[in-house]
Amino acid sequence: MRPLLINTDTSAGDAIALLLALQATDIEVVGITITCGNSGFDQQVENALYTLEVAGRGGQVPVFPGCRDPLLGRYRSVPEVWGADGMGDSSFPRARQRPERRHAVDAITDLAQRYAGELEVVSLGPLTNLAVALARMPEVARLVKTIYAMSGCLYGQGNITLGAEYNAWVDPEAARIVYHAGANVVLVPWEVAAREAFVTPEEEAEIARLDTVGSRFYMQVTRVMREYTRARNRPGLVHADVLAMLVPLVPALVRERRRLFVDIEVAGELGRGVTFFDWVGTRPSNAEVVLAAERRLVVDGLRRALALR
Repeated sequence: MRPLLINTDTSAGDAIALLLALQATDIEVVGITITCGNSGFDQQVENALYTLEVAGRGGQVPVFPGCRDPLLGRYRSVPEVWGADGMGDSSFPRARQRPERRHAVDAITDLAQRYAGELEVVSLGPLTNLAVALARMPEVARLVKTIYAMSGCLYGQGNITLGAEYNAWVDPEAARIVYHAGANVVLVPWEVAAREAFVTPEEEAEIARLDTVGSRFYMQVTRVMREYTRARNRPGLVHADVLAMLVPLVPALVRERRRLFVDIEVAGELGRGVTFFDWVGTRPSNAEVVLAAERRLVVDGLRRALALR
């Protein structure tokens, strides 16, 4: 079994991605760390705990609360996208499982040592917890096998500012630390997800007809996001976090990847959180970047996860 740690600012998209990992037959989810991001911090903790119950894994996977704020600066959550609770304004009951007392940063350093050379990390939210862990223990960079991160924009087509992707924008200082730590980093940029990890209204209807625990959960938690998407005349609901999770679970869905040097702007009135890639190759690469994915395999992976009864 491959040990996997998930770093998340648990909203609907993250929750669906969690279901994918929890059902993978060759994966052992050894922990979930919560970071600042999409919704109120304590609500994000509850969302992760409730998702474990939906997956039938309540009490089996520890949830570690982490950094409640970015390293520097301020950010805002996005209730207009995910709902006030991050889960489509579902007001789910409190889960029986309670979060761990141990801080997420301590959990990351402990797990990196326990599973040295084997631990894979999928970050679905801002990189604050990982950055602090790397600052505290730089050897985490070599102890962790791979860090997969939904982070950054390839071409400056932002989803929170004109040019920045949300996770990178929330804590660009943390992103810079992780990008330059010397770890094996795989980035899944926003534009790839927007182009190849969306679900059309027709595919949503197919999901609804499954009428399983998973599909009903999906339709409920994505309600606000579907309204947000329709209001902007987009072709479908983008699942960036699902794509980030599927990259390690189903490597065949990646149609193109390339090693590049990546950096991020940490200042500026318009540019804070914007990622920059060296396409010419003048600097040594520090990340593998997913450039294209097979949409059919993304949707198939999502359907399999939602077949949960």
